[in-house]
Amino acid sequence: MHVNTWSNYRTATTPVPCAVAIACRAVVADPLLFAAHYRPRRPGRPPGAAE
Repeated sequence: MHVNTWSNYRTATTPVPCAVAIACRAVVADPLLFAAHYRPRRPGRPPGAAE
């Protein structure tokens, strides 16, 4: 999600889509669920792409 989109949601200039609202409520209700599936990307190329 782009920073401008997030800013528009926070200032209520753009309505939050239903799917995003549902996802946010799910993360608030069970943060461990989000943490279990979140894997930050490693910088650089994947090992297989270096060849």
